[in-house]
Amino acid sequence: MALVGKMETAVEIKSPAVKYYKVFSSEAHSIPNMSSDNLHAVEVHEGDWDTHGAVKHWTFTAGTVSGASRNYIYTVNMF
Repeated sequence: MALVGKMETAVEIKSPAVKYYKVFSSEAHSIPNMSSDNLHAVEVHEGDWDTHGAVKHWTFTAGTVSGASRNYIYTVNMF
């Protein structure tokens, strides 16, 4: 049985918005090093890290539940 839904959380970040955006858009491979207890791996299945049409596969643990997620990049807006 598969569970499909939406998971949200609030996290206080002590970093400039531009740096935060850069990490999630083009340096996502470094996120498991920052939060190894919760995020185990980020892999690119299609495309490149920060290009339109890229598909990323995230492996994570939320509490006692392990899971995986796929993320499709529709557009990239640099501000």
